[in-house]
Amino acid sequence: MNAPVPLREALRDPFSEGDLARLWPAVEARRARGRRFFAGVSALVMAGAAAATAFALAVPPRASASRLGPLHLATGAAVRPLDGAAGIALVTFDDRSRLTLSAEARVEPSRNDHRVFEATLVRGRARFDVTPRGPRRWTIDCGLARVTVLGTSFVLDRAPERLRVEVVHGLVRVEGERVEGSVRVLSDGEFIDVVTAPPPAVAVAPVVPAARARALPAPREVWRDLAARRDFDRAYDALGPGGTSARAATATADDLLALGEVAHRSRHYAEAASLYARFIAAHRTHPQAAVVGFTLGRIQLDQLGASRQAAATFADALALGVPRYLQEDVHARRVEALSRAGDRDGARAAAETYLQLFPAGRRAADVRRWAP
Repeated sequence: MNAPVPLREALRDPFSEGDLARLWPAVEARRARGRRFFAGVSALVMAGAAAATAFALAVPPRASASRLGPLHLATGAAVRPLDGAAGIALVTFDDRSRLTLSAEARVEPSRNDHRVFEATLVRGRARFDVTPRGPRRWTIDCGLARVTVLGTSFVLDRAPERLRVEVVHGLVRVEGERVEGSVRVLSDGEFIDVVTAPPPAVAVAPVVPAARARALPAPREVWRDLAARRDFDRAYDALGPGGTSARAATATADDLLALGEVAHRSRHYAEAASLYARFIAAHRTHPQAAVVGFTLGRIQLDQLGASRQAAATFADALALGVPRYLQEDVHARRVEALSRAGDRDGARAAAETYLQLFPAGRRAADVRRWAP
């Protein structure tokens, strides 16, 4: 076992004054090298920060959704309730979306921020042209249903007991308790009617004594009820032998429209075109005549390949007074029909008319391509 070391010896400094004098210059040299190293690093960091600041000032920042803030009118004014009765017909927003109001329409915004624009269509008819791939989700509450969209053109027509949603192009989502299946997704040219009352049940003739049978009204035809439920394939089958043509000769205006829609939605396009053409010929003063003409032209062009006939139908729809919200589309489709029919001069003339009426229109690029 080692002997204990005296405390005085344990605390003695192992370095003498001479030792420190010899070692100190080396310590100072190391410290100087360290200061030079850190000074160089600091200079590099400061230079990098200065370069980053200069780059940030030279390159404009990308707009983020959080910087956009709420939607405004194109004039910079805030979006407030919009009323067609006050003479407001066309409203343009700062994201290039547009709203076209009928005289009786009223739209009231309820939420407006960098992510969402929500509004209520209180009454009347309005067309929404929402800029595709915009930063906000648009949702329109129409009472009977809510319509959600990310970028498209669609028309809403709200009455006290009915709502019609029509898609000009794009996709919309319609949801509500009165919507069949609670949710419907509509695309180009499709529409849906939402009503307050549920569709009537299929009528069943009661069993009555023969003496009273003649006094009872004829039961409602099954195909009408199926059409009211939007079950067009079964409605077409329910029409039976002769189908739509057997009823067209004696059909009223409303019956012709219903028969045409059944044939159209069940993809019997030639029959639908015949029924719509019959309707226009017999009921040219009907409020729906011009809209039916536009639908007929689209069937002729897109499904039947009758380009020249479609061009004439589109021209007729314009002559019948197609609603303002459809005018741009009708003019553009007429240019397309004439181009596909090989009528270059007619296509160029129709294109000039379109560009005069809609110099910054949605379809301007297509029109120029169809009629170079």
